[in-house]
Amino acid sequence: MINILYSANYKYFPQVLISATSIANHASEPICVHIFTVDLHHLQDRFIPVTESQRKFLEDILKTKNKDNQVKLFNIDEEYATAHFNEKVEAVLFTPYALLRLFVDKVKNIPDKILYLDTDTISNKDIKELFDKDITNYELAAVRDVFIWGLKNHKKYFNSGMLLLNVKKIKETGLLEKCRKSINENLTLFVDQDALNYNVKDLLLLDRKFNRIHGDYKNAVVHHMCDCRHHLLFRFKSSDLALVRKYRPHYIPLIDECEAYINKAKEEGIL
Repeated sequence: MINILYSANYKYFPQVLISATSIANHASEPICVHIFTVDLHHLQDRFIPVTESQRKFLEDILKTKNKDNQVKLFNIDEEYATAHFNEKVEAVLFTPYALLRLFVDKVKNIPDKILYLDTDTISNKDIKELFDKDITNYELAAVRDVFIWGLKNHKKYFNSGMLLLNVKKIKETGLLEKCRKSINENLTLFVDQDALNYNVKDLLLLDRKFNRIHGDYKNAVVHHMCDCRHHLLFRFKSSDLALVRKYRPHYIPLIDECEAYINKAKEEGIL
């Protein structure tokens, strides 16, 4: 079983659906999608949790790919509250939902090894190649970031949109506990990504094809940052399927499939 983790709210369900579907389309063995969510509507009206109806809708789709595929939903309100994040942390450019991955060590029934992915990722190859990386002696595996100009630790600074996590070792080292604490004490530009970079001790850096931000998308195991521009090269927003169809024709089979799913979800009132 390949274990995948997303952090999302109700509005980001289409992105999770697209990403998870792309993984299931290429996976050579069953996948189990874990979704972390919280209710933060007191911060913004749109910050409401992923619903059970959405979980079941996604699981039904993934089971058409492999009957053993699963989707598990975790509302981690209690765990999130224990961090006592201050107002500045919750008001940063990135939504608080990006912080949810920092609670993998506190949520029950999470496997010892899990692959965290941002919702703006799409898989073009069998994700097993990435998941099977041996991280026994590492807290996590990641890919060096391309946005690293001027950073003190640029040679090892990694992008946190893809994290292969050794949950067992992380619990032993206290990595995520350190990250949650450091965010509150010293707020930086990239928040939890910076905290992970500055606190990790045992890191395995992987080839860029496992978190491809630019370059050879067709052969990328994970194509990331599908909603930004960099060096004037177009990046599509994974939930804007019309743009994907126009600028990335090799994704048309995935686009047509997911567009049908999203339209159905709207008809059923779960979006």
